[in-house]
Amino acid sequence: MVYRQTERVATRLAQRRAEIVDAACHLVAEGGFGNAKVGAIAQAAGVSVGSVYSHFDGIDGVHAEVFAVFAGRELQRTAADLSDPANPRAAIASQVRGFGTRALRAPVLAWALLLEPAGTVIEELRRSYRDGHAALAAERIAAGVAAGAFPPQDARVTGAAIVGAIAETLVRPLSPGTAAEPPENTIDEAIAFCLRAVGAAPETPAPGDDPHARHP
Repeated sequence: MVYRQTERVATRLAQRRAEIVDAACHLVAEGGFGNAKVGAIAQAAGVSVGSVYSHFDGIDGVHAEVFAVFAGRELQRTAADLSDPANPRAAIASQVRGFGTRALRAPVLAWALLLEPAGTVIEELRRSYRDGHAALAAERIAAGVAAGAFPPQDARVTGAAIVGAIAETLVRPLSPGTAAEPPENTIDEAIAFCLRAVGAAPETPAPGDDPHARHP
């Protein structure tokens, strides 16, 4: 007789799996992927180590699920950052400011998602999600080119370059053990760099404005 999993059992198993992922997410947010080992995850979730292995194919599977949760959420936020502003110039500035500000507010988690050595599975996921961020930027850059706000360019290349620039800007501020606070103008300088990269014309200061002030 073939065993058929009842709906009640399936619901219970799905809930248990969600609890394991939630526990792992908290551990990663607190100390990175190195902090989320199977034993620690099992203890935080209130389950046995065997239960973790019954739901996932090893620690890489748990880490991949955690990365997908956080990175997917960030991708949605980036999409919102790019869609709100009315003009392409403001959209690119919003992307850089939104991503950078969120990263600096949660440096441990941002380091884990962007830069922490975490094995080939996470590296492959990082490439996939970077492609997603680059594609979102490329859409707005292409729109800017079409509207005459940016000069002609291959938006796919420029979008990828912007994503790389944002990540590189955050390497030192996010690095574990960094004693000094990042310069206050870190995000503003990153915005200015990315706007120059896409060829956005400087905004003309309104009468009475400081001509040396930046208006991303």
